[in-house]
This record gives sequence, structure tokens and C-alpha cells, in this order.
Amino acid sequence: MSAITHTPKKNVWKILGLVALGVVLTLGTLLSWIGLTYWLNQDPAHRVAADVVFNYLLVSLLTFVGFPFFHRAILRRGWHREKRRIAGAADDLNTISELNIQGTDPLPRTRKTWQQWVLYVAFYLYGFTLLMMTFGPLGNQIRLIRFIARYSTGSASFGSLANLVILVPAGVMLLLMFLVLDRERDAIERGRLDPVETLRLRLKQEWLFAFVAALATTAFLCFFVGRMTAAYLS
Repeated sequence: MSAITHTPKKNVWKILGLVALGVVLTLGTLLSWIGLTYWLNQDPAHRVAADVVFNYLLVSLLTFVGFPFFHRAILRRGWHREKRRIAGAADDLNTISELNIQGTDPLPRTRKTWQQWVLYVAFYLYGFTLLMMTFGPLGNQIRLIRFIARYSTGSASFGSLANLVILVPAGVMLLLMFLVLDRERDAIERGRLDPVETLRLRLKQEWLFAFVAALATTAFLCFFVGRMTAAYLS
């Protein structure tokens, strides 16, 4: 299994492109914030605060753009590790030597069953709904911050309690996945399935675990955005 390596010298244009994309996204977000705030406050009887608009805007970007991006990236990295594990190779993906970063191969194409498609769509609908309903309203963010602050004794315990509050739902999802996928994993490890079905189920498991990790990552970022908005814009 050959590794894909990327060096900064060979990826100057890619790095510059990412920087330019970051600048465009930042300017676009600021202009969208100003435009939405102006548009939503045309009726003096129903004003919407700028901090509320800002939180909704950033949470929406994280939910509908960041969440799928994180999921895809975590899935590719997880599948790369799974391939190395199957091949018996050492897991050295976290090491960076001489500024060379090991890349990942594209995900293999597999034929998904209709049940699998329904599962994927249902999970994404659940993730989008959970993130937007929990972190979109700035009032929810403020109540969550106050709840955590009430039961914490300092900044360190505040962070630990915040992590716990966000990780518990992800942990419950992982536990349910282990229970549901245990039979499939057992069939894979015992070699009861043909190679095509084995590949499909391995990718399905990686997809689900990457989904939970991406959901937790996005939730952390949404909470951080809400906390900063409540602290500096409210």
C-alpha cells in the first residue's frame, strides 16, 4: 500500500487557494451578517438583534457546510487507518516527518442498499435538526452557558463540564451503534461474507463512526461560537 505524501513546496498554490478561500468566506460572512441584519430589521415592530443574526448565521455555516466537510475528512482518515490495520501496517498517521504529511486515498465506490441510504439521510436530518435547534437560537446558547457555569467551579471545570454535556449524546449514539453493528462486525471478522459485501459493511461502519465524531466536532464549534457571541456581541 503506497502512501500519498504532500509537501508544502509542491502545494504552494493549494495553500494560497485555501488562504484566499478563507478571506472570501470571512468577507462573505460579514457582508451576509450586515445584509441579513438590515433586511430582518426593516419592520420596526419586529426587530431582530444583530447578535442573534450573527449566531444563527455562523451556526448555519457550521451545520450545513462544516459538518459534511468534517464528516468527509474524518471518514477518509478513518478508512485509511482501517486499511492499514487490515494490512497489518503500523499506524503512524499522526507523525509528521520533514514537513511531509501523509495523505489519504479516495474512498472506494460501493453499491449501497436502499436501507443504507435511508439510514444515511435520516442521520443527516437528525444531525442538522439537532445542531440548528440546540445552537441556532442565541437564547439556547446563553441558557446552556449559564447551566454549565452554575455547576462548575472555575474555567477548567467549565470546559470539562461543557465537554461532558456535548460528548454524552455522542457517547450514547456510539453505544447504540456498537449494539446495532456488533453482528455485522462479527460476520466480517469471521469471514462469512464475500469481499464486495465485506467492503460495503466496513465502509458503512466507518461512515457511522465518522458521523458521530463530526457531529461532536461541529457541536463543540457551535457552542464556542455561541459563547463568543454572547460574551462580546450581546
